[in-house]
Amino acid sequence: MAEAHQAVAFQFTISPEGIDLHLSYQALNQIYLSGLRSWKKRISRIKVSDSN
Repeated sequence: MAEAHQAVAFQFTISPEGIDLHLSYQALNQIYLSGLRSWKKRISRIKVSDSN
């Protein structure tokens, strides 16, 4: 279970005192980098298909 808990990018709790928000910088950074790689691949494919 510890591994699954570490994979959570953010966690929030609502209590009478307000909202408690915890963000995992490392997990959010990995999500960002994954999206960046995806767009780079997509742009590369478009360039290759245009040159053919």
